Amino acid sequence: KPQNIFPIVNIAHKNLALSQAAVASNEIAQNIIFESEQKNTANAIKLGLEKIKSGIVVVLPSDHEIKGEFVSDIEEAAKLASLGKIVTFGIEPESADSNFGYIINGGFHEKPEPYQAEILIAQGALWNSGIFVFEAATVLTEFEKLYGNNIPQISFDKALMEKTDKLATIKASFHWADLGNWDALRWKNAVKKKSRKRNASGMVKKAEEKRK
Repeated sequence: KPQNIFPIVNIAHKNLALSQAAVASNEIAQNIIFESEQKNTANAIKLGLEKIKSGIVVVLPSDHEIKGEFVSDIEEAAKLASLGKIVTFGIEPESADSNFGYIINGGFHEKPEPYQAEILIAQGALWNSGIFVFEAATVLTEFEKLYGNNIPQISFDKALMEKTDKLATIKASFHWADLGNWDALRWKNAVKKKSRKRNASGMVKKAEEKRK
């Protein structure tokens, strides 16, 4: 529901965020939480939780492509979250990419060097999707236990996921792609163009066969 969506945005993008959110829903626009300065994702998530306070929370980066059985996976994660787990989704690695975090045997390894990523993949590690599901109170308690009121300006992954003993991983059954930079977006668009070209060629070939 729109009233349950809370975008977290840097104050520098306030006007753009408000205008774009209003296109989707006035309720979403009213729920935007503005950061006064960039302090990385650990602080951004804590800022959101201080407003939400309770209930099951799904943290979603804004630059991912998601298709398929996403809702059913979220529902499964919510069950674990209600038991006090902090759940993330593992993605089958396509390469030893050091831009991703890796999850293996209940452990979290944030953006290892390529040679370390190769070792982790050989051992069965999954990419971390950066999507988290948890009970708000669980993570607020973990932040308090680890840092008090002084959370370092680092990622949520390093601040909490590498340290917590509450990590749970679900291997994603949905399609996931990280479009976090222009190179990734260009690559994705190139793949789509090639796919459309192949489909068009196939359709032409079938039409020619029918005419024969």
